[in-house]
This record gives sequence, structure tokens and C-alpha cells, in this order.
Amino acid sequence: LRLTQEEGRNMGLFSFESKQVKEWKKLAKSGDMEAQYHLARAYANGKGASINMKRAVDYCVQSAEQEYAPAQALLAHFYGYGKGVDKNYEEMIHWGEKAALQGYAQAQYNVGRCYEQGKGKEKDFEKAVHWYMLAAQQGRPDAAYKLGQFYEHGLGVEEDIEKAEEWYKKAAEEDTGDDAEIGNTNIDIEEKMKKDLETLTSAQIEKMQDCFCNKMFGLIRQLRFYIRFLSFLDMIQKKKKIL
Repeated sequence: LRLTQEEGRNMGLFSFESKQVKEWKKLAKSGDMEAQYHLARAYANGKGASINMKRAVDYCVQSAEQEYAPAQALLAHFYGYGKGVDKNYEEMIHWGEKAALQGYAQAQYNVGRCYEQGKGKEKDFEKAVHWYMLAAQQGRPDAAYKLGQFYEHGLGVEEDIEKAEEWYKKAAEEDTGDDAEIGNTNIDIEEKMKKDLETLTSAQIEKMQDCFCNKMFGLIRQLRFYIRFLSFLDMIQKKKKIL
């Protein structure tokens, strides 16, 4: 009988847990919602612990049920992508909106996307603008970029080239980072490699490579904002020449 690597991890084999994860587990037992959230992330992305989506979901639910917005947003992500649970858009919206209503910017952006795409909700550009606006006001460059598009094409708002230009510019100026759904952990990769090089498993090495890739995707996204903004300015300039 052969087990896949993922099956083995979910059964508790090939396990690895950092000192920090062990500390979080102690706190989580007493109901600490932040520790439960951090454990959910650790088990979901393999940073500090071997990947185990069952544990990730269990800890995430414990934290989300205590109204901890980051955990609610993460649980929405799990349901939206079928990670550790069956894909369920109703549950995704349920938890995503709970986090968004608490002012959690990432969740506000994600709910805006749901209304824009009609995923789990009836397509509604006006509501999409509402949530994108709330997220953009908290510095989300992707939400600002969406507002630029909506104002440029008159989606859910009256077409307004000046406002579109303003939001495109704001998106281009914001730092995108590596804002994946699970979030930016700001890991010092070089220091971690020096400390743990001899104990790294192939799965951990793959996760470190993913971290570098996320950094690159962040830079590419920022470059895309700049290119879109410059293209938009060029279009405006041409229109003014014609007039």
C-alpha cells in the first residue's frame, strides 16, 4: 500500500512543526483566536509546519467563529477554492461578507470581485464599486485599479475619465507586495535557509520557491499597474489633441 505525500501528511506522517507553531498550539487550546488563525495559515501554506489542510480548516473555523476577521476571510478563501473543504460559494460569501463588514480590506476586495463576476452572488456592478471603494480607501492597489476600470468604462458608476485617471494613478503608486489570499508573512528567506538548511524537506524547499515566485508576481502586478496607467494617459493625450 502506497500513500501519496499529501495523504501521508494528512494522516500525521512526515510531520514538521516549528517552535513557534508549538507555542501557538498551546495558546489555541485556551481559545486564543489569533493563535488559531496563525496555525490555520501555517498548516495551509507549510510555513512552520507540514501542510495539513484538515488541521488548517479546523483551526480556521475555531478562530472565525470567534468573529476574527482575518480567519473569516481565510475560511472564505478555503471554500472558494475547495481547499480542505468542498468548494461552496455560499459559504465563501457568508464568511467573506462577515469579514468585510468588520472592515477587513482583503475581504472587502474579494466580495467586490464576487459581485463583479457574479460568483456566489448575482452580478451587481454598483455593489462591486461599493466594496472596491472601501478596500481602496484602505490602500488596496488592486481595488484602486478596479475602480479605475469601472470609472473608465462606466460600470456601476457614471463614466468619468478624470476619476479613472485618479484611481489608476493611486493603484500605480501603491506598493503591491506579495498579497496572496493567505497573506504576506515577511519571511527572511536567507536567514531561514542558513538556520534550517540541513533539516529542510523537499516540500519545504518547494514552499520557499513559491515564496520567491509570489514576490515576483507582486512586482509584475505593480508593473502592470504602471503600464496600464501610462497607456491611459497616452489615450487621454490623444483625445485632447483631436479636440
